[in-house]
Amino acid sequence: MAEKKESNINVTENEEENVLEIEYPKASFSKRLIAAIFDMVLFSIVAFMLYSYGFSYLTMVMPGYMENVETFTGRKAESKLFSDFYGDNDSTLITDYYRHEIAQTSEDDKMDKYWEANDAIEAALTSFYTNPSFYEVNNGIETYNLEKIPAHQERGTYFLYSEDGSIVRDSTKTGEEMYEFYQAAVNSALNYLYKDSTLINSSRVITYYHISMIALAIVISGSIFYLMFPFIFKKNRQTLGKLIFKLGVISADGLRPSGARTFARFAAFFGIEVLVSLVSFALPLIVSFSMFAFSKTGTSLHDYITNTYVVDISTYSIYKSVDDLKESDAHERDFDIKPKDVIYRK
Repeated sequence: MAEKKESNINVTENEEENVLEIEYPKASFSKRLIAAIFDMVLFSIVAFMLYSYGFSYLTMVMPGYMENVETFTGRKAESKLFSDFYGDNDSTLITDYYRHEIAQTSEDDKMDKYWEANDAIEAALTSFYTNPSFYEVNNGIETYNLEKIPAHQERGTYFLYSEDGSIVRDSTKTGEEMYEFYQAAVNSALNYLYKDSTLINSSRVITYYHISMIALAIVISGSIFYLMFPFIFKKNRQTLGKLIFKLGVISADGLRPSGARTFARFAAFFGIEVLVSLVSFALPLIVSFSMFAFSKTGTSLHDYITNTYVVDISTYSIYKSVDDLKESDAHERDFDIKPKDVIYRK
C-alpha cells in the first residue's frame, strides 16, 4: 500500500474560531529563475516567428504601408545614390555596390574598376545635387563644389581648377585615392538626402507599421504563454516553465487563484513588467527581480500587486476551492470550513 503523504493543513484554535493554515514549501530561487527563463525564451521565439513570418508579410497587403514603401524607395532611386543594381527590387547604395564589385575584381583589373566606380559615382552625385526636387537651382552643385575645393582655396586634396575655371580631378591621384573622396562625398550627400521631408514622412509611417506589428506579436505571444497556459493548466495556474519545474500559483488564502485574479496577475506582469519596461529601460523588471530575489517571501512585483505567491508543489497539490478542501479525505475536520477560515501560512 502506498504511503500516505503528511498533511500540509494545520488547524489553529482560539476562543472565537478555528483557522486552517495551508503550508507549501517555498519555491527555490533557482527553480523559479530557470522556469522564468524557460518561459521567456519560448515567448521570445514565438514572438519573433510571428513578426518575421507572419505580421511582416501582413504589412505587404496593407495599402498604406505599401504606398509609403513605394514613396520611400522611389525617392531614394530618384536621388541616384541608390539603385536596383542586382535586379532584386532592393535599393543598394552606390558605394556599397562598387565596394563589392571592386573586392570581386582581380588585381590586374582593379584600377580600371576604381575609375569605373569613380565615374559612376560622380554622375550620381552631380545628378543628386542638380535635382530641383532636392535643391533649389544651383544651390546643390555649389554645395558639392565646396566639397571638392573648399572656399577661398586654390585647390583641394583631390580636385583643382582648370584654366577655364572649371573643377577637374587632380591627375596625380590614383583611382583608389579618388575613390576615397567619392566614398566620403556620398556619405555627405546622404546627410542631405535624409533631411528630405518626403523621405522622412514615409520612413516614419513605415516605422510605425513595423512597431505596431512587433507590439502585436509580443502581445499575442505573451497571451499564449502567460495567460492561456495558466487557464489550460488551471489546477495549479501554471505556465509551461512552472509545469516542468513543479511550481504553482496560489492566492493569499492558500487556494488556487480565481480566473479574475489570474487575469489581473497576467495584466500586472505583462502590462507593467514587460510592455512598460520596453520604454523605461526595463525599470519595472529590475524592481520585480529585486523583490523576487531579496524579499523574504520571494514575491515579485506582479505577485505583490495581485496578492499571489509562487510555491513548490512537488509534494502537495493546490486546492482549487474550499469545497475541494472539504472533500479531501486526508484532511477531514470536525468543524464547518468557510472561506474566511483558510489562510496561506508563509
